[in-house]
Amino acid sequence: MIVVIIGHLKRAVRKFTKTDFFKAFIYIIVAVSIATIGFSYLEGRSLADSFYWAVITLTTVGYGDITPATSAGRIFVVFVSILGIGMVAIFAGTFASYLIGIQPEREMRRLKKMTDIVLICGYNEKIKNFLKEIDINSKESKDMVCIAPLEERPEDLPESIVFISGKPYEDKFLLKAKIFDVTEAIISLDHDQDAILTALAIGGLNRKTEIICNVIREENVKHLYKIGVKKVLCDETVGGQMLASMYKEEATFEILHHA
Repeated sequence: MIVVIIGHLKRAVRKFTKTDFFKAFIYIIVAVSIATIGFSYLEGRSLADSFYWAVITLTTVGYGDITPATSAGRIFVVFVSILGIGMVAIFAGTFASYLIGIQPEREMRRLKKMTDIVLICGYNEKIKNFLKEIDINSKESKDMVCIAPLEERPEDLPESIVFISGKPYEDKFLLKAKIFDVTEAIISLDHDQDAILTALAIGGLNRKTEIICNVIREENVKHLYKIGVKKVLCDETVGGQMLASMYKEEATFEILHHA
């Protein structure tokens, strides 16, 4: 039992030493040590008083109950104050990075439990409208994962959908999204070449995935058919068809207008 506990502690320590928190911790220890020893030497104060002064000064609190009496001490205070500003900035930055990283870690834990996945490639107005039209919160709905070339998770992306920041046509992001558990893929990207590359990448990794792909140019539809994509939606074709329907029948316009 003791051996197991020690093993867990060692792994925890090794993991901690690789984090930014450990680097910030080392910076704080070094800064407090320098400030304590330097103030004690220059001002002739006890280590206890100097340690108290160092912590108060470095944290930019500055009560003023212990102040330097010598010129050298005053110059040293300026140096320590600069160290304190750096310490606060490093700690704040490290903590902010930690908070930013919490959400992706939680989503990856959720992703591990998913087995029947609908993969959404891209996040644009078409995808937003697609999500509005389907009931993603029903009991029958499948788990969804979205890969999009965005730096941060979109604020309006439903919480139930796991988000992965990356290019959906790169294997590493598809593997991260558990592509072998993906049964359906919805592709809607801003550039047709990216949509075609994504369809190729998905098909190359999991041929059982049913792909629904949206492209802008009609000339690119044939390329998707050639690589085995059976469901293709083309903006130019559909747009022309809808215009013709509106021209021929007023009812079509009314239906779309109130949709």
